[in-house]
Amino acid sequence: MIAAAAVTAACPPGGLGGGPGFLGGGTGGGTGGGSPVATQLLGSWRNTRVVLSGGDTIITETVWTFSAGGSCSKAVSQTSVSTGNEFSFPTQSCAYTVGGSSITVTFAGSSVPTTFSVAFSSGTLILDGFPFQRIG
Repeated sequence: MIAAAAVTAACPPGGLGGGPGFLGGGTGGGTGGGSPVATQLLGSWRNTRVVLSGGDTIITETVWTFSAGGSCSKAVSQTSVSTGNEFSFPTQSCAYTVGGSSITVTFAGSSVPTTFSVAFSSGTLILDGFPFQRIG
């Protein structure tokens, strides 16, 4: 059951790794002012998940980058351990705003925003319950 939940969360489509709500975007702006969350969010953040799927081990890496002024991007890649094949999904450009303990992201080409919970714990970004480590 845990593996099934991890597959759903880690492998596109679905979860923060991609899927509906992540394939479009729109315009937006701002980082919610100079809030502490908005300031901490700036930079690049990586989440790596390892999941057993159909007899293979799949490594999914998601990298979010949040820039001052409200622009962002999300890049996702998956690697099959058994074959060594890597697939990179197209990087998605987006805009974001921060409000309290949430972030609203709108991807380029879509007018449907997606809101995630956001928190920080010992330097780790917790985005909608998933841990991301700062990489830049």
